[in-house]
Amino acid sequence: MSDHSSTTTAPHLIGHTLDITLEILLRLPVASVLRFRTVSKLWLSLSTSHYFLISHARHHLAPKPSALLLLSNETYSPALLHAPLTRNPAVPKLSLAFVEDDFGIRIVHSSNGLLLCYSNYKLTGGANGNLYVLNPTLKCFKCIPYPKCKSLDKPRADFTLVFDPAKAPVFELLCVWSSEVSFHTQRQRGTNQSFKIEMFSSENQTWRLLGEFTFQRTFVKQLTCGVYWHGAIHWLDSTTGPLCFHLETEFPKVIPAPPLHKEGIFSTERFAYLGVCNAQLSLIEARNLNSQFLDLLQLQTHESTWQLKHRISLDRIGTGCPEITEKCSKRYSENRYYEYCCFRSFYLYSVLSLVEEEEEDEDSLAIAMAIPGKIISFNPKRNMTKMLCPLPEDDQSDVFSYKWINAHKLIQSFSCF
Repeated sequence: MSDHSSTTTAPHLIGHTLDITLEILLRLPVASVLRFRTVSKLWLSLSTSHYFLISHARHHLAPKPSALLLLSNETYSPALLHAPLTRNPAVPKLSLAFVEDDFGIRIVHSSNGLLLCYSNYKLTGGANGNLYVLNPTLKCFKCIPYPKCKSLDKPRADFTLVFDPAKAPVFELLCVWSSEVSFHTQRQRGTNQSFKIEMFSSENQTWRLLGEFTFQRTFVKQLTCGVYWHGAIHWLDSTTGPLCFHLETEFPKVIPAPPLHKEGIFSTERFAYLGVCNAQLSLIEARNLNSQFLDLLQLQTHESTWQLKHRISLDRIGTGCPEITEKCSKRYSENRYYEYCCFRSFYLYSVLSLVEEEEEDEDSLAIAMAIPGKIISFNPKRNMTKMLCPLPEDDQSDVFSYKWINAHKLIQSFSCF
C-alpha cells in the first residue's frame, strides 16, 4: 500500500518542489513552457517571473526559428506570409495586434527573437512614424523615438537591431543615414558615398551620433538589412560583397571580398543573400542571372577567407519543382536557306534565407526560396525539397516580390528588456 502511495504521489511532489520544477521548466523550449503555464497557478507564477525569463533566455542562446515571416515588396501592404519551419503544432502564427498603432506596423528587422518595426504612418507620407522593438512571444514592446537628421538633403534612414541575449538583456539600434542627392553628387566627383551613423541603447534610452564614415567599396548607395556577427554589423553590397562596421571600435572594418570567377560577373545582383546560420556568416552567390548554380560561402572565424560550403544546382531543385525553370526559344536566321533555334533556361526564384531543419545533425542546413506558386526549402546535402507554404493568390507568379531583406526569422524567446 505504501509503495503504491509513493508511486502515485511522486509527480505531485515534483510539481510542488520549487527548485526541481524551476530546473525542469528552464530546460524546456518556449512552446512547451507556454502550454505548461496552464497546469497550475504555481507554474504560471514561476514561468512569468523576471528571474525565470532572463534565466531561460540564457539557457537557450541559439534557438532555432519556428517560421519565416515574409513581407512582399508592396510598400503599403503590411500583411505577412507565415512560412512554418517546424511541425510543432504548439507554435502559433504571429500576431502584432498587441501593438496599438493607428496606421499599423511593418517589420523592418529582427534579432534573436526581437522584432524591429515602424509605423506605416511614415509610408503614407507622414514625416517620421514611431519605432517599436517588440518580443512577439511575450507580447511586449518598447516605443523608440525616431532619430532626426537635418544635415542631409532628402535623407534616408536604414535600421539594424542588435540583440545578444548571451551578453545582457539590452538591445541596440544602429541607424545609418544616407542621401540619394549626396550619392549622385559624390559619384560624379569619383568619391565614395559617406554615411552618418547613430546608435540607440535601451540602457540609456538615447540616440548617440557615432560619426560620418565612408567604406572602401566604390559607389555604395545605401546600407540595408544589417547582419550582426562577432561584434560587428555586416551589410551586403550586391555587386562587390559584404561591408562591415565594428561596434566596439565604432569604425568600419575591412573584410575580404569573395574572389571573382573566371567568366566574370554579368549581373549587378551578383550576391543573393547574407545572413548567419549555424553561427557562421554565410553568403550566397548567384554569379549572374542565368547561372545554373548557387554558391554558398561561409566566412572563417578569423575573417580572412571565404570557404565554399555548397554548390547548389538549380536543375537539381527543378527535378522536384519544375516550375523553377522556364525555357524559351529564339529563332535565328543567318540567310534564307539556313535558320536555327537557340534554347535557353531561365530560373525563377528568389533566395529568402538559410535555415536549420529540425534534424539535429550537420546536414540540417537548407536554403529557403520563393518559386512560382510556393515557398520551399532545399537541403543540398540530402538533395531534398520541402514545401513550406503556398504563395498568396495575388503573388503566385511574382516570386521577385519576396526578397531576403524582407524575410525575418521568428524565434520564440523569453528575452525581456
